[in-house]
Amino acid sequence: MRAVRMMALPLACLLWWPLDCAHGAPRAPEPPDAGTPPDAGTAARAEPLGCAADLSGEWEHQDDPSYRYAARDDGHRVTLRPYRVQDDGGALPTPEGMRIELARLPSGFAGDFEMVEDVDGRKCPASFDARVVACAKDRLTLRIEQSYAVGQDCKRVDAGGPDIADHVLIRSPR
Repeated sequence: MRAVRMMALPLACLLWWPLDCAHGAPRAPEPPDAGTPPDAGTAARAEPLGCAADLSGEWEHQDDPSYRYAARDDGHRVTLRPYRVQDDGGALPTPEGMRIELARLPSGFAGDFEMVEDVDGRKCPASFDARVVACAKDRLTLRIEQSYAVGQDCKRVDAGGPDIADHVLIRSPR
């Protein structure tokens, strides 16, 4: 059994671990306590306020703007494709299969952060739970599962409760 770990780092680091995030990247903010009751005005809404707006366009990670996300929003589904920009403006290659797929559903605005993980020489698809927890005109807060265990057969193994963290993306001013 091997742990597939997204690490408790900003989403930007999660996407390209270990290229440069092993050396002291800031920890992602802790999500609110699960026992905290929702605001009275939003308790009946499955989708956070502001999330019905078109989220298409360029986004960047709040903690490191060199991590970017190209978003496509068709009104029902949002796909975020990550990429990284170097200091000279050139883009680094995106790892295989990496994307965030979100759907506006009656149960909320949720989906998966997908990537391919190497497990003992085998390419295994990895899918982490993702949920939009807040939207504003130029800000998107995602709550993403950070890790889970994978067996030799590339199947998920129960290793305890979920490890989650919130990640804030802001609309790119560029």
